[in-house]
Amino acid sequence: SSTTEKENDKESQKCYTLTVIILVALGCLLMGVVVTTLVFVLYMKRRLRVCFSKHIKE
Repeated sequence: SSTTEKENDKESQKCYTLTVIILVALGCLLMGVVVTTLVFVLYMKRRLRVCFSKHIKE
C-alpha cells in the first residue's frame, strides 16, 4: 500500500505544480493586459490633449 501512497503523492504534486504554473501564467497575462491598457489610455490622452490644444490655439 505504501507504493500506491507514493504514487498518489506524486500525482497530487503534479496537479499542484500545474495549478501554480497556470495561476502564474494567468497573473502574467492579466498584468500584461493591464499594463497595455494603461499605456494605451495614457498615449490616447496625450494625443487628445495635443489635438485639443491645437484646436484651442486656432
